[in-house]
Amino acid sequence: MDYRITADRLKLALKSHHMRPQELADQSGVSKSSISQYVNGLHAPSNKNSEKMAAALGVNPLWLRGFDVPMIKTDPVNGYFVEGITDDENQFIELYTRLDALDQSRILGYMEGLLGNDKYEK
Repeated sequence: MDYRITADRLKLALKSHHMRPQELADQSGVSKSSISQYVNGLHAPSNKNSEKMAAALGVNPLWLRGFDVPMIKTDPVNGYFVEGITDDENQFIELYTRLDALDQSRILGYMEGLLGNDKYEK
């Protein structure tokens, strides 16, 4: 079975939190080997592991599992939000989550192409 949506969403959540799989394992209590299987699309996380990882990443566990719900749980006053990031970053996340998996992949590819430019070399 293909668990690519969950894998792509987990990768996005990890990137947006500047977190490595080992850090997610440490913070969530989900084994690094399980997280590796989820990131590689080999298995889907159980409800329990989805909840643990989502809590550590600050995302909606249903979104993480591929459901058509917002990435970030909504706040009745502020709408979508992720604490600690800019309004532009929040807007990007909100718009990105509204795209289908193919267009999300295209956006990530475009961004990776931009980062390959000498302008962004460290």
